[in-house]
Amino acid sequence: MKIALFIPTAAVLGLVCVASVAQAARPEIAFANNGGIRNWQADGQKTLYVQGNGAQWYKAEFLSNCTGIDFAEQIAFETETSGAFNKFSSVLVEGRKCPVSSFEKSDKPPTKKEKAARESGTTP
Repeated sequence: MKIALFIPTAAVLGLVCVASVAQAARPEIAFANNGGIRNWQADGQKTLYVQGNGAQWYKAEFLSNCTGIDFAEQIAFETETSGAFNKFSSVLVEGRKCPVSSFEKSDKPPTKKEKAARESGTTP
C-alpha cells in the first residue's frame, strides 16, 4: 500500500520537473517592460523582429495580420506580468492589439535586398 502511494507521487513530481524545464527553455526578452527591447523591425504584417538588450534578435509571428505594423513609426509591447515579452505577449499598433502566436530566437532581420530576392525566388 505504501509503495502504491509512492509511485503516483513520484510521477507527479516528474511531471512538475518536466514542466519547469520546458518553461525555462521558452525564448523571451526579460524586462521588456523596463527597457529590455533595443530595436524592432516589421517584415510585412505577419512577422516582427525584436532585438533584446543583449543584441539577440527574435522573430515574432502574429496570430493574424497586424494591420499597419509594416509602416508604423511606434508600437507598444504588452508583456506578461513578469515584464517578459514572449509568445504569450501582444503588440499594440495604433490602438489595435496584435497577439503573438510564436516567438523564437532568430538571426537579424532580412535586408531589403534579401527580401526582394526571396520574393522573386532568386538568391541575393
